[in-house]
Amino acid sequence: MLKKLCIRNYALIEEVIMDFSNGMSVITGETGSGKSIMLGGLSLVLGERADLKLIKDSGKKCVVEAEFDLSNLSIKKFFEQNDLDYEVLSILRREINPAGKSRVFVNDTPVSLSVLKDLGEKLVDIHSQHQTISLNSSSEQLCVVDAIVNQSKLLEDYQIAYVNFSKCREELEDAKAVANQDKKDFDYFNFQLEELNQFDLENIDFEAIEEELNLLENADAIKHSLTNSLMLLSGGDSSVSGSILQLESSLSKIASSNNKLHEIAERVKSVSIEVSDVEDELNRVNDSLEFDPNKVEEYRGVVNGVNQLLQKHQVATTKQLIEIKRNLQSKVENLANLDFRLEELAIALTEKESKARHVGEKISKLRARAAAELEKRTQAILQQLAMPNAALKVELTEQFGLHSSGLDAIKFLFKTNKGGNFGPLGKIASGGELSRLMLAVKAVASEVKVMPTIILDEIDTGVSGAVADKVGDVMRMMSENMQVLSITHLPQIAGKGKEHFKVLKKVANNATTTHVEKLEPEARLLEIATMISGEQVSEAAMQNARELLN
Repeated sequence: MLKKLCIRNYALIEEVIMDFSNGMSVITGETGSGKSIMLGGLSLVLGERADLKLIKDSGKKCVVEAEFDLSNLSIKKFFEQNDLDYEVLSILRREINPAGKSRVFVNDTPVSLSVLKDLGEKLVDIHSQHQTISLNSSSEQLCVVDAIVNQSKLLEDYQIAYVNFSKCREELEDAKAVANQDKKDFDYFNFQLEELNQFDLENIDFEAIEEELNLLENADAIKHSLTNSLMLLSGGDSSVSGSILQLESSLSKIASSNNKLHEIAERVKSVSIEVSDVEDELNRVNDSLEFDPNKVEEYRGVVNGVNQLLQKHQVATTKQLIEIKRNLQSKVENLANLDFRLEELAIALTEKESKARHVGEKISKLRARAAAELEKRTQAILQQLAMPNAALKVELTEQFGLHSSGLDAIKFLFKTNKGGNFGPLGKIASGGELSRLMLAVKAVASEVKVMPTIILDEIDTGVSGAVADKVGDVMRMMSENMQVLSITHLPQIAGKGKEHFKVLKKVANNATTTHVEKLEPEARLLEIATMISGEQVSEAAMQNARELLN
């Protein structure tokens, strides 16, 4: 429920503060007095786009603030989903500076304009005569029927089931697209993997194999050099080994004579041992070095093959080749399992579709009963509104597949004359008739479900007299279950309100401003009498006004 509205520096408004109560409030004023301006200011704080031309004083910011009592509305979850502090008395504020920058707050927390708009739609339902065309929208028509169904938990269950179905369907479509693309690459990936699998990359020592191959390929030259080296070391008395042994023997005889000589003798002894080790090692290498053409061919195949892979994949080490191999292995395995994954997703999609359809069928049955109830109760109200032969027909048909709204397609059909044919609203009903139909539909919905505040902006255009009185009765009936704000030019409706606000223009210092006054009983009586007879208020008009108020 809207508790308070404050508008500053907007169009002709310097500052307007309006306090509202529950029930029905009426707003009146002469044409051009600014009733639409007041409604425009409210629209700003409900998330509508701002027009900078409507800032009254270009040196100040425009501020619109609205306080709502949320105690009867189940929208706490919206606050949680948008990380907002929930307060029973919540304040929405919109600030627009002269440069056009807009700031939006909910309970002093900055929010985006889209969040404000989403919240505003849950708090206020604005209708004018030209806006009743929304009844032609199938989504709006379903909302009306679902309000009468009044099974929010079931509708929420369907939404959850539908979202799960949609996500699974999207996942399956993505998997199919990936499969179509990757299957083209499967042979290529597999070929690359088979190339890498020719070599035991994880277990071979590539550098050692390269070194061994180099030895084997140069075996003759190396063996010749080793033989010469061994001849130099130990071949005869003039060999290196023999000479060092003679030197060691000669020095050992005099080593005890002098510390320096002893040190030299020890060093020569170490050299003798080292030379002997070198000789033994050369002999072992020489004995083991035999040309083996099979082994050479094997090692050459490994070295050439691995080098080709390094060049092909543009890497420098076998470690990098191993990483490429693992990636290819993963891709090939995923592709090999893709058919199984597609089958899994198809089964899951069928299950999720079945679950959503099961809930949707329950909703469809409830909608069918609600549609019949809406037709019956709407017709009764239309008779009160001087449309005795008018009737609404709600046509529900099953849609192909699942949709976010359920399984049903809906169409409101209308007829205004006895014996006439039902047809689309826009073709059958005039503006005034459509306004009364909208009023009847909303009245039925308000009886079974807590509705947001509804603002009726001159939807009574085109009616008068007894019909206007009946329209006012319906509005007042609606106000027993919800807050109704009616902007009207009809005294019959103005007299039905619990509270009465008057919008008027004042001129001071060559400037025109819009003001809003909450009328006390005497002022209200005079306002309604003026609406009846014009500026020259007669006693008859005053009497009529008293009767309307009573």
